[in-house]
Amino acid sequence: MPRAWLASFLLAIGRRARARHLVLLDAALGHIALGRWLALCGAGRVCRVKTREDLFEVALPSLEGRRPLYIELGVHRGDSIRWWAAHLKAPDASLVGFDSFTGLPERWNEQNPAGRFSTDGNVPAVDDPRVGFVRGWFEETLATFDAPDHDAVLLNFDADLYSSTLTALRGLRHLMTPGAWLYLDELNDKNHELRALEEFLNETKIDVSPIARAANGRHWLFRVDHP
Repeated sequence: MPRAWLASFLLAIGRRARARHLVLLDAALGHIALGRWLALCGAGRVCRVKTREDLFEVALPSLEGRRPLYIELGVHRGDSIRWWAAHLKAPDASLVGFDSFTGLPERWNEQNPAGRFSTDGNVPAVDDPRVGFVRGWFEETLATFDAPDHDAVLLNFDADLYSSTLTALRGLRHLMTPGAWLYLDELNDKNHELRALEEFLNETKIDVSPIARAANGRHWLFRVDHP
């Protein structure tokens, strides 16, 4: 197909496309980019489950020790941290959620401008003394965070943006010991979470294995093999 004709054809499509069409197209390209990255990493087939909560269930048995630690980067209304609080039964479990609670610091995509996911500074109401929230930007709060003693850890990265995700990954690098779990909520986004994870692994040389993914291809669970 001649390049000039193809360019004109794509421009014509673009003039008629709606924002949601571009979002869908970008998501499709993201899945392709993710698949290629996994292939380049030598990743084999992974377990496929239906939902995000099913992914959590995969990791749950290894976090049923005496002092499990669950850390969430990007809390919003607290649905995920409530799930973990309900399923981690150990009295000495610690669950910590980091968020500014003022929304995205910058535009994520066509559907999510800066300020999206704001709760007007309000933290979720969670009736569990093991749960705590740290309010502020990751680059400030993670620098002074002392993780409680623990014998297992899962890190939930749901920050959406490239900059926020990379900051969170770097800030929690010291917790990525063998057997630690990493969950990423929008890994098919090649411009944000996928880009951040790939860059982080390249710079740190941490070795991780993909263990499971949700059917939508967005939610992924990794286990740290070598720090």
